[in-house]
Amino acid sequence: ISKKKEDVIKEQKDKFIKRSIKRGYEKDIVDAIYNQIAKFASYGFNKSHSVAYAHISYQMAYLKAYYPDYFLLEDLNNIKSLDNNKLIYIKKHGIKINKPSVVNKNIGYEIKDNELYIPISIIKNINNEVSKRIIELDYSDIYDFFRFNIDILSKEQLVSLIYGGALDCFGINHQTLINNLDNLINYASLSSNAGDLIEKPSLEKYSEYEDDYLKEKELEVCGIYLTNHPCSAY
Repeated sequence: ISKKKEDVIKEQKDKFIKRSIKRGYEKDIVDAIYNQIAKFASYGFNKSHSVAYAHISYQMAYLKAYYPDYFLLEDLNNIKSLDNNKLIYIKKHGIKINKPSVVNKNIGYEIKDNELYIPISIIKNINNEVSKRIIELDYSDIYDFFRFNIDILSKEQLVSLIYGGALDCFGINHQTLINNLDNLINYASLSSNAGDLIEKPSLEKYSEYEDDYLKEKELEVCGIYLTNHPCSAY
């Protein structure tokens, strides 16, 4: 019945009615029972489940209405995902959204002074272990970041961090970082052993990418538009 295979249920109708009557049940009762079975197959739900679901829904609605910050925080840290519906909810409550950053010390989602801090673990290719290692260190500049983390970050992960906005804190635009990435990696590889003996490379500056390109890259590595959804212009 739970498989909702109507043809199979219909095939059993005559057999069900004949055997029930043979066992002494009246035809109208048997027909009524069969109709209930067939109706349940379209969609059935136990009342005990309905009551439990309604009770939980009421509790969640209460918390969402009276303790929105706590509700949001628990939801984000338990479900471990951020979607457009949650972003709408966040903005509706006037909570400022801060993109992931390697200088923020939050391993999970945090709300402070009505501002949401998103963990860098939301970014593609950055798991919790890598995230913990990155945020436990302090960085004075982009060179520090590369030098201290070159042993745990691949080029692909670095690209994800750049497009996810996690390196924006160093004040260098995305295209400049992407086009100087190999130089920074080479510097970090050499200086991780030689320390301050290796001179910091000068970065060739580039103009920033087009806004639409950055949005698509943000979607690609974060799974969501954190800055502005393309439809927000309309």
